[in-house]
Amino acid sequence: MTSFKVSVQDYDHKFPRFLEPSITGHYSINGEREFLDSDTHIKYYCPPSNPKHVFMDLKKGKATTSEKDSLLEEKLDNILQWILLHKHEAIEENKQRISADFICYRGHMTLLFCTPYENREDWKVAAIKFQHSIYLCPFRTDAKRKEILNQTERQREMGHWGYKFEQHLMSDSPNGKPNTEAPLNENEEFSCVFRSRIADHMLLYAAEVDGVADPIKGLKANNLVELKTSRLIENPNQDRNFKRFKLVKWWAQSYLAGIPRIICGFRDDDGVVRKIEEYETLKLHHIAQGLWQPNVCMNFCAHFFTFVKSVMKESNKDMVYVFSWRPKEDVTYWTEGRDSPYYFLPEWYMEEIFKYN
Repeated sequence: MTSFKVSVQDYDHKFPRFLEPSITGHYSINGEREFLDSDTHIKYYCPPSNPKHVFMDLKKGKATTSEKDSLLEEKLDNILQWILLHKHEAIEENKQRISADFICYRGHMTLLFCTPYENREDWKVAAIKFQHSIYLCPFRTDAKRKEILNQTERQREMGHWGYKFEQHLMSDSPNGKPNTEAPLNENEEFSCVFRSRIADHMLLYAAEVDGVADPIKGLKANNLVELKTSRLIENPNQDRNFKRFKLVKWWAQSYLAGIPRIICGFRDDDGVVRKIEEYETLKLHHIAQGLWQPNVCMNFCAHFFTFVKSVMKESNKDMVYVFSWRPKEDVTYWTEGRDSPYYFLPEWYMEEIFKYN
């Protein structure tokens, strides 16, 4: 089989087995986009005293903000560096191999989860099988790159508002307070490395997380919090789009990291957050009122993993498989060699893993 179709009906059946995500490690990315084997950039949630009545100007401080390059593509380098530094946590005991069928970022799986309900954006995911694990790395499609390059100044500005919202509600220390006067560096990140399982597929993946909800409970998946912004909902069409498109992505992101709640700042067109609402991750599909279903998302992702395994039976680090999908079309793939622009597994990583074995 060289392709398979995507339809909601085909995946609307029993929820597949899913192992609750657990944190097995963490790392930070500094302001220069350098990997740090530490929790340097971990943040702590500071809820507002009156979430129904707030005034948070997300445009404030724009002149001193260090912006993240929207065209930056770092591939899998960060999680690969973590694996090399934490082999005892990544390698399966007595088998001398990484205990995961798939290694990727959480964002890759979010992309897959949302596919059955996506009607606008296409995707392209490269895969390399090295030893016993398949590494997955998405690549920007031509349409996505064009969209980024053609953004208006207004669209670019709105893209930075989410970072500023986080600064309003996050502190750098457990007992600290948010400091919205400090220069904002969008390049800084804190990420956790998770283990999970969907159906028969063991997963190791990294995910950027916004912060810890309760400092006393520590760094656990069920103690993380996700922050989002969205426009104030003023009419039925906005409400439907919110439930149809945003909530499914929010659910997928948080569910894959075991995050129990999402904090949303609802803003006006001037970039001012007027109220804050809290959502329970496991209840989002009820709010969506049938516009999407979690079991469909999960079953599609499980099927995609099964399909990838079926066409990548043999380990061949010199070959990259490129899986591609456009709305209303089938998932297809093709193969290329080491000289392909889609080849992403660095030599420094493979050499080091070989040394360990």
